[in-house]
Amino acid sequence: MLPSGRSAMFPRLARVNHSCRPNAAHLWNPAARGDRVDWVAARDIEAGEEITVTYVNLLMTAAERQQRLAQYGFTCDCAVCVDQGETDSRRARMGVLLLTLNENPEGRGNDGIAALGENLQLLRWAEELVQMLEEEALVDYLPQAYGYAGKLSSVLGDDEAAMDWRRKEAEILSI
Repeated sequence: MLPSGRSAMFPRLARVNHSCRPNAAHLWNPAARGDRVDWVAARDIEAGEEITVTYVNLLMTAAERQQRLAQYGFTCDCAVCVDQGETDSRRARMGVLLLTLNENPEGRGNDGIAALGENLQLLRWAEELVQMLEEEALVDYLPQAYGYAGKLSSVLGDDEAAMDWRRKEAEILSI
């Protein structure tokens, strides 16, 4: 299902296998590319290495991911699913941060000290999310996180930081 709610079939993409720590991501960017999915590498991919993407929301716990993957007829045995402890807690934290930012996409406005404090906290959370996503190489979520950091930096009047975040977002989306 595409963000617009429409469906599409991408035969080549359908042949790429799943990993909970994929080395590539498929990004839907209708504004820049029309009805097209672009692939980006999440890290350097060695010659001969299998290209993998995710079939599920990577910010779910291993148990939740396994349940969703069962509909595709397999059980994931990647390193992330085998070593669930720290990864599950980090991914749960990223999920909470993303949900919080989704609920406040434009910040809290710019009226008064309370709004300033809330916007600063939202920006700290956006930066924390970016750091964790980059550490885990979860490229699927980076454009959104960069976008939130850019919007919040702009709301807080830091135009230079806002441009840096927007540049990072555009780099991924323009590939």
